Amino acid sequence: MYHKRWALAGAAVTALSALAGLAMAAPAAAAAGWTPVSVPQTGNNTELNAVSAHTSTDAWAVGVQFGAAGQTPPPPVAYHWTGSAWSLTATPSLGVNAGLNAVSASSASDAWAVGFTLPSGYRVRQPLYEHWNGSAWSVVSGPGLGLNGVADLSPANAWAVGIRGTVEHWNGTAWSIVPSPTPGAYPTLNAVAARSASDVYAVGLNEPTAQMSLALMAVIAFRLAPAG
Repeated sequence: MYHKRWALAGAAVTALSALAGLAMAAPAAAAAGWTPVSVPQTGNNTELNAVSAHTSTDAWAVGVQFGAAGQTPPPPVAYHWTGSAWSLTATPSLGVNAGLNAVSASSASDAWAVGFTLPSGYRVRQPLYEHWNGSAWSVVSGPGLGLNGVADLSPANAWAVGIRGTVEHWNGTAWSIVPSPTPGAYPTLNAVAARSASDVYAVGLNEPTAQMSLALMAVIAFRLAPAG
């Protein structure tokens, strides 16, 4: 049995995830402790949105590619770190605008990356779930809308969050929507972190109207935790 708690604060938050050295020229003097690392280029304009390191020899970075106008959109991008170098890892070709916003791995053979697709005729981003089984990425169907965060605890336990404040859970077989206490009319959850199967945190923002206004945005956060 679980209880959920959420809190509001009167401020807006913007989060950035940066992978040092990716697609950037080496600075004249690197900041202490940071080392620029070269990566293979995609041939397209590419933006990396998230990184997750399971071990010092197993890390992932994911994002989006922007292809030439009039051509079939390229698939989302995924880089893998082996301990000595980054390499491009193929992701499924989707044929529509798509990107990956978050990645998390529980082992070398179990990783989830989530994001969005925007098929022709759609105004709202649709969910994209991709799973790494140790040798290849594959698309897995699931509910919800565009996704912003993922936390992978094990092959049978992962969490994802996204726009409209949706929370999804993976039980080893399928993704399903889990009710959340997200308040307001236009909430968005941007990140999720899990310490255990019964201790999960999600954060984002709430906009009380359909018209974006930074002055009206509020931070939202809640926790899934053992009752007691």
